[in-house]
Amino acid sequence: MALKISVIGTGYLGATHAACMSSLGLEVVGVDLDAAKIERLKGGRVPFYEPGLEELLQEQLATGRLTFSDARSRQLPHELNLAHSSWVNRRYRWAAPHDCAIACAHLTLRLT
Repeated sequence: MALKISVIGTGYLGATHAACMSSLGLEVVGVDLDAAKIERLKGGRVPFYEPGLEELLQEQLATGRLTFSDARSRQLPHELNLAHSSWVNRRYRWAAPHDCAIACAHLTLRLT
């Protein structure tokens, strides 16, 4: 049986990580609060530009090892939960937005 992991946050980092981990044979569920983004990913469409990722995403969805879910479905916990938060430039300083980190923590605690 494959290791099951959850990737919390399916932006540029999370969606890419989820697809790549699935391609290594792991069972992966990408979780996000943005239901519209989740629907695009479930349909095999990447909401940003990354060459080759859409094909990889579609291949991995077809294997059944990669799935996506909004945060309300309660598909956690898995053996490993990974949280991804994008780094943004706030007043000329690169930093992870605190609201995203706090949302990931609340999501993990609520779903476990």
